[in-house]
Amino acid sequence: MAAFLAPLMTYGPSVYCLTGIPSTTIFPSYIKHVSVAKRLAKDLLPDLFQKMKNLRDDILLIDAAQFNRADLAEKYLYPAALGTNFGHSAVICYSQDLENVDSDAFRLICKHEISHLYWGDGLIISLIAFLGTLVGIVALNALKVYVAWWLAPAVYCLPFIVGINAYVIATQFKEGWADAFAADKATPDELHGICRLLQVQIEVGKVVHATSPRIFTKEGNIASDITHLPLTKRLEFFTKELQDRKIDRQEIPAEKVQQLRAFHIRTYEKMFKIKLAHLFPKAS
Repeated sequence: MAAFLAPLMTYGPSVYCLTGIPSTTIFPSYIKHVSVAKRLAKDLLPDLFQKMKNLRDDILLIDAAQFNRADLAEKYLYPAALGTNFGHSAVICYSQDLENVDSDAFRLICKHEISHLYWGDGLIISLIAFLGTLVGIVALNALKVYVAWWLAPAVYCLPFIVGINAYVIATQFKEGWADAFAADKATPDELHGICRLLQVQIEVGKVVHATSPRIFTKEGNIASDITHLPLTKRLEFFTKELQDRKIDRQEIPAEKVQQLRAFHIRTYEKMFKIKLAHLFPKAS
């Protein structure tokens, strides 16, 4: 058993990280062909494509609800980018629900996702995580001859520990970069939209924290999300962008608050397989 576990723990994380490369380069083509209705991102965001002449003009927007597989449909409750600006295919999977609730926020999030495509973030993050596991393997080989046998399991975890930390650090950096990219290219309406979305999302998280403290923090952030910046930090960032442009934050109309709250409740129920509607009787 030990003879099997040792190489698995040593090289398994590296192999796993490498799977991110085909998922970035091949999976978008699969998504593009299994979907039915498609539309071009340049039709939704003509201002962005006019500013960025070297941005590929065949980026597709695909509503995940049309996938026959429920696991794929529920994976893309928020927009997510697949592919690169220089690869074979580039798609953004999204939920029509969000666009219907707040089209301004939806457009800004799509710009955020286009940043991931433009800079090839999925590919870069996979390579960084892979290099992290290699560093862990080097450290493992250097240390394992000096440690007692009962410490061997901890030492064999080094490739995983270093790799996962490299992945988290790279992902958070790229997420912050994508927010900065989207904010720089955003219209005032889009900035107001993302602030509305995040503000209500945080308020929902604070309420749900009382019954699900392992899922949501008391500040309203998603506790299990280690790859994105906290929602509170993102709201601060976009609010500062409005302030830097000397634009006052808009009050959110009560009807819009109800719509956004209901959206986040539906989304969280699907993401975490929990029931939340009873906590917000007015939202249902």
